[in-house]
Amino acid sequence: MAAVVAECETCFTEGVSKKQKHSVKRQIEIIDELIASFTATKASLREKKETVDEALHRLQAETKKGQDESTQLHKDCQAETANLSKVVDANFQTLSPYMEWEGDEKTLDTVVAHHLFQQGDLDIYNAFLEESGQAASQEFTDAFSEIFNCLESLHNKDTGPALTWCTEHQKTLTQLPHSENLTSVIFQLHKLHFLTLLQQGQRNNAVAYIKTHITPLCTQSKSVVYRSEIGSLSSCLLWSGRMETSPYRHLLTDDLWSTACTSFRLVACAALQVPKDSHLSVCVKAGYLLLPTLMKYLSIRHKFGTASGAELQMPDFGSEFQFRSTFVCPVIQQISTSNNPPMLLPCYHVISRSALQSLMRSNHRLKCPYCPTECLAEKCKQLHL
Repeated sequence: MAAVVAECETCFTEGVSKKQKHSVKRQIEIIDELIASFTATKASLREKKETVDEALHRLQAETKKGQDESTQLHKDCQAETANLSKVVDANFQTLSPYMEWEGDEKTLDTVVAHHLFQQGDLDIYNAFLEESGQAASQEFTDAFSEIFNCLESLHNKDTGPALTWCTEHQKTLTQLPHSENLTSVIFQLHKLHFLTLLQQGQRNNAVAYIKTHITPLCTQSKSVVYRSEIGSLSSCLLWSGRMETSPYRHLLTDDLWSTACTSFRLVACAALQVPKDSHLSVCVKAGYLLLPTLMKYLSIRHKFGTASGAELQMPDFGSEFQFRSTFVCPVIQQISTSNNPPMLLPCYHVISRSALQSLMRSNHRLKCPYCPTECLAEKCKQLHL
């Protein structure tokens, strides 16, 4: 299976992707050359260096040449795409002879739409909603729109919106499990802004920034890692305006910005209680792991029938793909039902609704059975498994 995937990836990266990049680059060059030719012709006609008929004949020939080259580039791309399709068809057997899926088309459309939105393909997302006749989920889009704005700024090497977002949601973020991730993200963002100031030669502003934002953060966290980092950052002050030629030039790579984007997205999704990966993405990844086992099992069953005694041994998916479809209340030791669903407390502990009602006092307040947190019953949220 790994060899097949490697062959498909090679076919895509070395064939389709490379050919498409070359095609786009060359077609832009063709357009620029035609624009330059038209501009030069306009000046030539004003100076009467050639007649109108001569100019039109020359422009027509150049335009035809550019059109022919552009058409050939498109054909080359189509050929590579067709070749990739042949490789996929030759190596991946369809499951349709063995399985039929009778699913809810509306649910499937919603899953696809959410995936497109989470990937940031907003134009395709809007077109898909229109074609499938769906209405946009305002709560879902609002949650991710906030994250997208910050990520877009980070891609443009601007940490301001992301830092502002972290400040506004700090109270929520500090209540999350593994809240130390928030400190790490904020430190990464401050570090990148500090390095940007040094790269621009703003040494005085960089000194003020490290004193105001980075040093207090390191003091609060009491982490040896941050103290080591602040030592390196302080040394960078000696290379203000010359960071590209300094021993610390590795701190200017785009990898640090990519890491910050990934870390910020994880923290932001956790704070807004939305999944970091779309449901479609999770299904595809899990399906990729399951497919070899499933194909082997189905081929045996199709050949020998159900009497063969073949059993489907599920592969080890790891913790990333472990989800619980049922919940057993740790207080009353009963499995949750539709009438007694699991309830999420503000402290992120979960108990059943029956347990919540038994713990609730007359003033509609209750104390979490696992931590000292007290809350109003109306602040608890129902979990849907």
